Amino acid sequence: MIEFFYDESEYSRKLTKETLLAENFKEHFVATIIGILKNEKEKVEKEYSLFEEKYKRIYTFEDGKELKSTILTPKKYSFGLVTFKKDDLNLINDYLDILITNNLNIYITSINKIEYLILQLFSSYKNTFVIDADSLKYSITKMVSLYQPKKVIESIYSNNSSFVGELENFMLDVKKKNESIGPDHRVLENEVIDQALMILQSAEKNIQLNWDYEISFEGFVKYLREIKCKEYKLTIDKEGNGKTLQAALSVGLQNSCEMKSDESIGIRISDFLTGIFSSFMKAIKQSFVNVKTENGKNLLLINPNWFNIKEYHLDIYKKLKKVILEQHKVWDKIYSGKYCDDLYYFIAILHYFDSFNNIEEFNKYSKYDHQKRLNENVVNMLEDHFKKMKNKLPIEPAIIDNDVYYNQRGAKCYVDYRKHKTLKILSSGNKYYVLSAGFFGNFEKACVTILENNMPVCYLLPDSLKSWVIDLVALKNIGQEYLPSYVLFTFNKGNYSADIL
Repeated sequence: MIEFFYDESEYSRKLTKETLLAENFKEHFVATIIGILKNEKEKVEKEYSLFEEKYKRIYTFEDGKELKSTILTPKKYSFGLVTFKKDDLNLINDYLDILITNNLNIYITSINKIEYLILQLFSSYKNTFVIDADSLKYSITKMVSLYQPKKVIESIYSNNSSFVGELENFMLDVKKKNESIGPDHRVLENEVIDQALMILQSAEKNIQLNWDYEISFEGFVKYLREIKCKEYKLTIDKEGNGKTLQAALSVGLQNSCEMKSDESIGIRISDFLTGIFSSFMKAIKQSFVNVKTENGKNLLLINPNWFNIKEYHLDIYKKLKKVILEQHKVWDKIYSGKYCDDLYYFIAILHYFDSFNNIEEFNKYSKYDHQKRLNENVVNMLEDHFKKMKNKLPIEPAIIDNDVYYNQRGAKCYVDYRKHKTLKILSSGNKYYVLSAGFFGNFEKACVTILENNMPVCYLLPDSLKSWVIDLVALKNIGQEYLPSYVLFTFNKGNYSADIL
C-alpha cells in the first residue's frame, strides 16, 4: 500500500489574457505526487516534522504558518543554485536527503500552458501524409512561447478580433524579419510559417479556454500501472473549486480524497518539490543570453552565471538529479506535452552537473565551454525528441524482468539489444514472415520480429536497412500497414535490400 500526496503550481484556474501577459506568468503547469509506503509513513512524517521545526527557527515565521516552498522566492532561482544563500542551500539539501534516504516515490507532470491553448485552437488538424500536425503544433507553440506576441495572446480573448488573423500577421512579420537578415536565416522556421499559413484558414475559432484538470492525472494512471501499484491512496491539496479531485475520480483514481496542506505532512512534502521544479523551469526560460561564437555567429546560450558553482552546489545538483530522474525510475515518471524544450533543458542541466565527479574536474572548463557543451547536449536531446514525435506509433512502456521484456508481438527482447542475433541474409536471398519492424532505443538499432517455428523471434537488421524500417513506420503513421507479410531480404554487391511480397 502506497499513500500518494498531490500538489500543483501555477495552475491558472482560468487561462485569461491577464494571466498570460502578466510579468510573473509562469508558462509551465507543474504537479508533483510524492508516494510513501504506508508502513513507513509515521517514520517519514516524524522526520519531516523535525525538518520543519529546524527551519522555522532559522527563518522568520508567524505562529501556525506552514513551511512552504514560497520561502525560496522565485527570484532566487535566477542562475540556479548559485543564487541562494547558505541557509537556503542547507534547507534544499536537507529536504532532498529526506526524499532520498526514505526512497520516496516521485511523479511529476509538466505541461506548457501555451501548448495547451494551441492544441485546443488546432484540435481539428490531424496527421496526414502531407501534414505532420504534431510537429506543426509543436513549432507554432515554440514560436509563440519564444516571441510572446502580445496581439496574438490578446486576440484569443477578444470579442471582435480574430486569433487566426493575428497569428497570421505575427508569422508573416517573423518571416519578413528573417528574410531581411538573409536567405539562410532561420530557414526551418520560415518553412514552418509557410506550412502554417496554408492551413490556418480552417482553424477552430470558438474555444473555451479553461484548464483541463484531467491533464494532471493522465500520466499518473500510467505511472501506477507501470510500477504495478494496485493498492494506493491519493490525497490532493484542498484548494480552489474542487475540480482537481473530480478530475482524479474521472480518470479512474477512485481512492482519492482532499485535505488541507496544514493537516497533511505528505502534501507539504510534495509542495516543496513542486515549487523547486517549477521555479527552476521559469528561471531557465529567463536565463538565455546572446553569445557570439568563434565563427562570428550568435548563439542563444544559458547565462554563464549558472556555472559559478562550488562543491556544495555540485553535490545538491547531483541529489536533484537522483530525486527527479533516477529514484524509482520508470517510463512515466515525468509526464509532459510535446513542447517540452524548457523541461529538456532542466533535465540536461541535471545530467551535465552530475557528469562531473568533483569541482576540480568541473573547473577545468571555462564558463563559455560549459555554455557550449550544455547547449550541445540539449540540442541532441531535442533532436531525439523530435524524431520520437514524428513516430506516431503508440509506445507503451515495457515490463522488464531481469533485463528481459516481450514486445507487442510477443517476442523475447533484451534491454541490451546486442544480445540479439542479426538476421541471416544471403546473396541468394532469404524469405521470412515478418510480423513487425521497429527500433531499439532512440532509433539506435533497427530490428524485425519474424515468425520462426511458429514462435515470434526478434532479430537485428544491418544498419543499411534502417531507412527501410523508417519508411514502414512512416507509412503506418498514416494508416498504411504492410506487415505482417512475407519479406525477401537479399545481399547483393555489398548492399542489403528488403522487398515485401
